[in-house]
Amino acid sequence: MDLERLRRQWTELGAGPPPRPMAHRATRRWRWRVLRHAGARGAELVFASAASVAMAQRLPGHAGDRVAFAAVLLTVVAAVAWALSSGRRLWLWIALRVDAPVFEARRAVLRLRRAEARSTLAAFGVATCLWLPSALLAIEVIGGPALLRSIDRGWLLANLGFGIVVQLGLRRAGRRLVGAGGDPGRQERWLERLAGATLARLAAELAELDAEPPRFEGSAQGPPANTPAAPR
Repeated sequence: MDLERLRRQWTELGAGPPPRPMAHRATRRWRWRVLRHAGARGAELVFASAASVAMAQRLPGHAGDRVAFAAVLLTVVAAVAWALSSGRRLWLWIALRVDAPVFEARRAVLRLRRAEARSTLAAFGVATCLWLPSALLAIEVIGGPALLRSIDRGWLLANLGFGIVVQLGLRRAGRRLVGAGGDPGRQERWLERLAGATLARLAAELAELDAEPPRFEGSAQGPPANTPAAPR
């Protein structure tokens, strides 16, 4: 009996499946895609930071009107939240290592997909709530007139209130659709719709790689063909 071979197999079984990184060509392809998306998130961070600063500078000009001031302040808070979300997602893209062990890469990709999906839902809610103040403030920032003061206050408050309700509903729905619980199949469909097809393809490739049998399973089935069988 080959005791050394059995001891090695037992050690491998105790250590669990070995880390199986992606193939070199696939890793190189995904590194380029990760770098491209990280660059897009970096540009998003710069734009959101600049927008929040530019809109914050318009606050003193609307200090005499409570409704307009509240609308501008809410828009500035949304821009700051957008910048923070962009920074967090940029960090997740930079920290993503497709050449890591498969279970670690799958966990990092899932975390990134949920962050991107929540960001998309938040963008829908903010666009519903603040599309009008944002557009009018953008005109103001580039040197146009202060059009926000001429908007009917009742209509503006109704629009803001409706947008806030939509945002809260989307946040609650996001916990069920892309959170930790719920139907995995339904969650996967929503993650693909909200987080994009690139991360969906990467998750699918990692899932296929994770489904492959570990290298030591074949060696435990019996002795090699060129060696005598162990005595019974």
